[in-house]
Amino acid sequence: MSPKEPTARKKLKVLLVLCLFVGIGCAVLYRLVMPGALFLSRYMAKEDHSVDLRLEITERSFVAGKREIPMRVFSSRADRGKTLLVIHGVHWKGYREPRLIHFARNLARLGYTVVTPNIEDLRNYDLRPRAVDDIERSAVWVLNESGLVKDGEQIGLLGISFGGGLCLSAANRAGLAGRVAFVFSFGGHGDMGRTLDYLVTGRMPGGEERPAHIYGQAVVVRHFAALFVPADQVEDFRKAVFEYLRGEKKAVRESLGSLGRESRVIVELLLERDGDALGVMLVSKRREFTTGKAMSPVLEDPPDCPLFLLHGAADNVIPPSETRLVHRWASKGTESTALVSELIKHVDLDGDEADAQLMEYWKMIRFWTEMLRSY
Repeated sequence: MSPKEPTARKKLKVLLVLCLFVGIGCAVLYRLVMPGALFLSRYMAKEDHSVDLRLEITERSFVAGKREIPMRVFSSRADRGKTLLVIHGVHWKGYREPRLIHFARNLARLGYTVVTPNIEDLRNYDLRPRAVDDIERSAVWVLNESGLVKDGEQIGLLGISFGGGLCLSAANRAGLAGRVAFVFSFGGHGDMGRTLDYLVTGRMPGGEERPAHIYGQAVVVRHFAALFVPADQVEDFRKAVFEYLRGEKKAVRESLGSLGRESRVIVELLLERDGDALGVMLVSKRREFTTGKAMSPVLEDPPDCPLFLLHGAADNVIPPSETRLVHRWASKGTESTALVSELIKHVDLDGDEADAQLMEYWKMIRFWTEMLRSY
């Protein structure tokens, strides 16, 4: 045996040990950050996947009573046999809203089958309990009739903005007991009354003040139109506010002359973005606002599944205090993970926040990894 062989063996052993530690480190890192890092890198980069041969997008629908509920199904070649039902927020485009499509595409690219129903009341900016019924009906249809879910398997239920809070309510329905793997609320609410209080006063529980976004105030004044304008003006007023929420401000200005006096005053405040004056008007009728118990999930027990709650720290449509209070409510009865992040503006994940600390990105990656690995 040559004298060099022991030295070579030692070097080989050192190399093998280093490789072992590197391998273990990579495995641990992979466990900690994947698939959250992969999803976020694609989502926050705002990549265009309008042409992606790996994805298949189909239109489906089912009948609920006398209404048809359309939905879109996103699937990929990397199908993992897991299905997610994603509920949009209050937006006139409903399941055709670009951010929702981008969100669904990126989840599908991870191997999930993603279903996005069109919830009529949310698309019409109506804060009615029927929206919770439609979410429950959509989930039951996906589970029992769509052919997308095997017998006995569960689905993930994800909601955006007001859709997030309503998903928490829907998951607690008897028809979904034991059938929901987790609920994700992104910028959602827990108590509709408490959220309305914020939108009309700009004050969060605890006394912190933050001017409410005019968009949220517009949704409120449109929904409760009958409290603010005479009965013969309600229909035209609601149409004008709907056009405002669609961003058709030029058309709204052109319609001012045909509106009644009371309607015109409110619409002009919206066009001027005078949230303070509009807030004063809303406060005067606040006690008459009613939305139904189903719109406030915290009035019931938490769902019997893990909850994942994500919110923007500076959100002024639905304040971040809602997610903190929902987390406190849920933690008494189920597993709950919450993150209030500087990287989010209401329900937009924004990777360009100049003041965001590196730790904020780490927390976001860990949050998404934990949620996606839970199912």
